Amino acid sequence: QNDAHFAIVGELGSKRKAPLRSSAHFPVYPDFNFENCPQIDVLVIPGGYGSLLAVRNFRIIEFLKQQAISAKYVVSVCTGSSLLAVAGLLDGKRATTNKAWFEQQTWYSEKTEWIWNARWVHEEGSNIITASGVSAGQDMGIYLAGLLFGEQVHKSLCMSLQYSMPLTQSDDPFAKILNRDWTLWKKFGFKMMEFFACYFVYTEIHRPISESKKLGKVVTLLGDGWDALDLAGVLEAACALHSSYKMQLVSLNEEHLIVKGGDSQSKFLHQFINVECDVLMDWVGDGAKSGTLWGNLPVSIIFVPSLPSSQAELACRLVKRLQYLLEMGKIGRILTCGRTILRQAENELKLNLQPFSLAEAVDKVGSWGKFSEQWIHAETGISGIPAFLTFVQEIAGSDVVIRGGQGMEIDPRLMPVGIELK
Repeated sequence: QNDAHFAIVGELGSKRKAPLRSSAHFPVYPDFNFENCPQIDVLVIPGGYGSLLAVRNFRIIEFLKQQAISAKYVVSVCTGSSLLAVAGLLDGKRATTNKAWFEQQTWYSEKTEWIWNARWVHEEGSNIITASGVSAGQDMGIYLAGLLFGEQVHKSLCMSLQYSMPLTQSDDPFAKILNRDWTLWKKFGFKMMEFFACYFVYTEIHRPISESKKLGKVVTLLGDGWDALDLAGVLEAACALHSSYKMQLVSLNEEHLIVKGGDSQSKFLHQFINVECDVLMDWVGDGAKSGTLWGNLPVSIIFVPSLPSSQAELACRLVKRLQYLLEMGKIGRILTCGRTILRQAENELKLNLQPFSLAEAVDKVGSWGKFSEQWIHAETGISGIPAFLTFVQEIAGSDVVIRGGQGMEIDPRLMPVGIELK
């Protein structure tokens, strides 16, 4: 919709031009702070370890209270519900949250009816929507698009994402997969996490502390106009490897580390989020302009989200470079997304995509294919999730994929073929 505008709101620190950092190594620059932000129509609150500190931040809580008065919708994903609870916005309402942290989150409000068996919760007439674990936010977001723009937009969105039947509010398989456990030991552990929240959040944001302890790198290459949905889905899957692999962002624009992304398929929204990369791509050598790209760690996976059609020339250079690096043994595996890169791989490298449709497997969604055993190409960010998890399974084993899928509550249909979440 060309009349929709996106913005990042965050609290600026002592360095006003510094980015906000996340546990997924994804530094973003805010468009507004809590003082100069205008009234928001739809306010989205993410979760994660940072919520342990955010619930104590008076400025954030007051900002939520003021925005919620006139906002059309205020939605939370995962432990973002704790901020709504502390702000009193869930008093007398039904709500849900990440099931891995479910009982801990209920401590933030005794006036809320917390619903275990829910993918997300939206009561009729309320402007508050709460989603369960990470991927539940994806399903809730598609539902929200229907509320905002109508059923036709909802249907066309599902079609373009190749995600024809998102899970509904009450259709939550993880209510049965995960156990609702609230032992004395868990209570003690949560209190300790609250007490040491500053340390935990700092450690999570600045991982990995020592490269020597890591197995390798998961490198993401970003060109202007990269697709945010692609990146969100695959980084979600990449978190399964996060504790063992160094996450690195590389800019393809050759001039600066800040790269704009958004919706690669839209003329209006293709650039709405600013991300700070670690290094610049070196198109001549095998490394990067700001230090070596490869360093002492092997590059296990290179991921490239969809690029807009206007970046066809960049995509052409990129696929040639990826093929060269793969042949030279500089990288282990490649995952690319989108039609722009697909056309260049077919035209310039004469690569033939060997289709692998998850729809051919029982209850699977999305589609992707292989140029080779080491190079997977996904049509959309949604199908990029099972494609990336296939690499995770090859590298780290099925147990890692299962634990990651359970923790982030990934739709079971987006798991690699042969893996079931039980």
